[in-house]
Amino acid sequence: MINQIQANFNGGEVTPLMDARVDSAKYSSGCRILQNFIVRPYGGVFRRPGTEFCGFAKSNTQNTRLISFRRSTEVNLALEMGDRYIRFWRDVAGVGKPLVASGAVMFARTLWVTGQSYSVGTIRHYNNVSYQCTQAHTATTNNRPGDGTDGTSIFWSDYWQVHYLEAGTLLSEGGNTYYCRERHSPGSSFAGDSAYWYQLSLGVAPNNQIIYEVPTPWTQAEIFDLQVCQINDVLILTHPNHHPLRLTRHEELRWVLEPVPFDFAPTLDVNESSVNVQVQYDVDEWVTGIAYAKGTRVIGDNGVLYTCYKGGVNSTTTNKPSLENTASIAIWNRGSSGEAIPKWAAGKSYPAGAKVRYGKGIFQSRKSHTSTAAVQGRYGLVGGNEPVRGQTWTSFWTRSEADTDLSGIDFKLVATGDVFTEEDVGNIWRVDVGTSGLYAKLATTATAVSEEMFFQGDFLLTTNWAQGYAMIGTIFVEESLDGVTWQKIRSFVTSDNHDGNISWTGETPAAGAWYRINVEFTSGGAGATVRLEPATSVLALPFKIESNVYNSGVLNKREVKGSIIMPSNSLPPPNAIGVSTSIFYKPAFSAQDGYPRAVGFHDSRLWFAGTRSYPARMWASQVEDYYNFMPGSLDTSGMDLTLAAVQSNDIQWLCSFNRALVVGTSGEEWTVDSGTEDLALTPTSLRARPRTQYGSCGIQPIRAAETLIWCQRDRRKFREFAFRFEIDGYSAPEMTLLAEHISGTGIQQLAYQSSPDPTLWAVRQDGALVGFSYDREQQITAWHRHVTGDVSMPDQFLSVATLHGDYADQIWFVVRRNGQQLIERFNPEQMKWVFGAPRSTLSLPASSSGVSVDQLLDSFMDSQITVTGVSYGGGRSYSIPHLKNRQVVTPGLRTASAMTVPSDGTLQVQNTSAYPTKTLWGLSYSSVLTPTRLDVPLQEGTSLLKLFRLTRMQLKLFRYCGYGLKLFEKPYPADIAGVQDISLAQFERYPAYHSLLTTEGYTGSTDVLSTTFEWTRHPQMTLLIRDAGFVGILGAVLNFDMGGG
Repeated sequence: MINQIQANFNGGEVTPLMDARVDSAKYSSGCRILQNFIVRPYGGVFRRPGTEFCGFAKSNTQNTRLISFRRSTEVNLALEMGDRYIRFWRDVAGVGKPLVASGAVMFARTLWVTGQSYSVGTIRHYNNVSYQCTQAHTATTNNRPGDGTDGTSIFWSDYWQVHYLEAGTLLSEGGNTYYCRERHSPGSSFAGDSAYWYQLSLGVAPNNQIIYEVPTPWTQAEIFDLQVCQINDVLILTHPNHHPLRLTRHEELRWVLEPVPFDFAPTLDVNESSVNVQVQYDVDEWVTGIAYAKGTRVIGDNGVLYTCYKGGVNSTTTNKPSLENTASIAIWNRGSSGEAIPKWAAGKSYPAGAKVRYGKGIFQSRKSHTSTAAVQGRYGLVGGNEPVRGQTWTSFWTRSEADTDLSGIDFKLVATGDVFTEEDVGNIWRVDVGTSGLYAKLATTATAVSEEMFFQGDFLLTTNWAQGYAMIGTIFVEESLDGVTWQKIRSFVTSDNHDGNISWTGETPAAGAWYRINVEFTSGGAGATVRLEPATSVLALPFKIESNVYNSGVLNKREVKGSIIMPSNSLPPPNAIGVSTSIFYKPAFSAQDGYPRAVGFHDSRLWFAGTRSYPARMWASQVEDYYNFMPGSLDTSGMDLTLAAVQSNDIQWLCSFNRALVVGTSGEEWTVDSGTEDLALTPTSLRARPRTQYGSCGIQPIRAAETLIWCQRDRRKFREFAFRFEIDGYSAPEMTLLAEHISGTGIQQLAYQSSPDPTLWAVRQDGALVGFSYDREQQITAWHRHVTGDVSMPDQFLSVATLHGDYADQIWFVVRRNGQQLIERFNPEQMKWVFGAPRSTLSLPASSSGVSVDQLLDSFMDSQITVTGVSYGGGRSYSIPHLKNRQVVTPGLRTASAMTVPSDGTLQVQNTSAYPTKTLWGLSYSSVLTPTRLDVPLQEGTSLLKLFRLTRMQLKLFRYCGYGLKLFEKPYPADIAGVQDISLAQFERYPAYHSLLTTEGYTGSTDVLSTTFEWTRHPQMTLLIRDAGFVGILGAVLNFDMGGG
């Protein structure tokens, strides 16, 4: 008689191909079957928590995927992604619920009418445009929104502004709730305007409210190919068939999905052909002999844009716009404003928002005031609030947005050769134009503000005065990102006429900005000037192509229409319009060349990689400027890199790891680093090297402590990418070598649980869930399988995501049951119990009030739901609609006595005393442990040829608080229906456990259990628990007879 101890099971489930490897330490601690148990570093295995039913996915027939959004431990959501939509799930007071579209404001489309008194903030519609009142007034035709004026002093814009709704806004109309797709001024009814509005739908009980969701372009066939990179409240999502998109969480119920708003998008190489291109206004040139209509825009013979505000006047050489004389300004505004704007005048009362023309500019009143002119003092202009000239004018006036906002202006890109295709629509080209002679200059003999100039890169401020003629006063350099709001960024004070000249170099933001000189004059400065100019005469302009041009139905390959992307939507610099250049770059991302498959974040840069036409190419943003991919030689410049290898393998993923960017391709794994330890990547210190040659699939890898785990190209093997000091390099051992069967036909998705024990979770393509307990410091690498449903009606795990939890991370799933797709998660309180939290820390949500912790610990069931029974006649009914036609159990009800939920989803019971009014119902699941074959070292060698018979055993248990733990001789799955026939040992609520039922469960040894196993050369022991309790199995002591040979 021999005693043998099975001290641990943390080798996890091992492949049958290892059956002869009794010499392997991993084999002796492993299991032939480890189903629905979790391996922990301490050596034992622990029954997994049951799953909690949270609600129904939107679709039962189409693919559904979960993606984690982990802004912090407080902002923590699982994103349900399906066919062209996203929904949002989270923990609400202990219950998993979707975000609901609460608080949507009823949208009243009230028409403007004359004679009505309107207060500030009132919204009215006129001519299918929405307006908001900015000044209280009584409505007349002269102040009618959009076109009202008396031609002299009353203008509609003094009282109204166009009212815009922001993307992500929720509004209700006609009893329905709508999501605003993009910023616009609402016109027609939401129901008939699907370009701007997306109708939300009612969820299914228990979430029978309007579910908040965001529309997306991805089909259900594409969602598992999405890659994600999170930066704070932003997710960047890529798919090879779509432009990269940005999902931003602005607030709890305002999420916005939009194309990544590149300032400078990644590009291909510079044009090398003889073709030139030119950005032009998409308006006609001014000509004589035309009575232009109000609102008509033209290009003057000086290249400047003008808008007619007084129609019907015949154009002549004496009133042409470029003259900007009395006759001209009576008809034309410089810029885009089509309003009749009066000249500024002293002594006039101007309300807030009033607009005036002053010189060549249009200004808007900041606040109500009476205008006063500046006067010439001894040392220059003093006093007054006159625009530009008055000492305090900036407190009263700002340059009008009507003169700087080009949202209504169209542009075109014209080429000298055939370069445009229909696939270019939506693309962003980069056009570099020369702007030689661009500078701002002022005489320093009076207070003045210079013209505004748009610069990119370095710029230089210089003064030029003779000795003894320096200006006394202050010179300011002012900067504006939008061309409207200005701030002083540098000042130079001169207090003596003998001060030397000034020379100062500044640097613009990466995409450029507007600059001007502001001189506050005190005295002196005769003949002196100050000048502001760029260091380079080239401006890089991103041009977004919005439509093609067709001539008689034939595509014009030399002209497209679109817009110039400027910082903060500011006015494009006029000197860049109409300039011909051969320096242009086609976009890296397009329908023609494909979009990036991979996205990552490394060294404070956003990275994209792997398009259809350039599968081995990568693009990096500028440092901490994630939407600017302008390359250059500065350390902060963007980068463009192609992996140089014998084989041009497609880039599959990017991941920041151990001071390097790891790049997984279909044939190799690379690192991209600076070549020097702890130094950041720069355009001049960049090194790309292949490290291993296993090949990767498109599933993003998992960072686990000091290693990186990824799935090979066949989606069946996992490898661990880590730096090994002993070889001074990277290696990638296979993590599935001893469990080659564990990945089945292939892996669909990965997720990572970091707390309390590191665990990789993988959903297989066949619907099984696989766990990988991974703790490299403790040498724990153990696989375990998880299934749901029963043998007769198995269900499928379709997707998995992890979120932060209080004691343990939350594990969320999409599960297919009965042809339905359900959102479930491991019960958080049972999760805490499994991982050792004290019983006193377990808490049930308010919705489960009346359910005891005893019931919770007796409810290790799947798809569990808390239901309040309804009395009827002599019985009680429970609504369980998601488990129609399924056999369900409840605390105290054994699996063998499971009850079937009728097809109407309502379970009726007669013996009401046996079932609490409020209780949990769910599906039982089988947890199975079959250790590997034992080998006992003998004096004569191995015992593998011997006959064995297990006679007695003792189990070491942890927190046993259940029943029905069974021991079998035959391999699992046995004939479940005949389980009692083959059961040799069984105990229900071990006697010593009863006194611990309300504390921490039973931890300790069982009695020595006698068995009557048969003699066999292939000893097999299986432990099974199918009922709704919990058990942790720490080890076993086996006593067996051995004989024969």
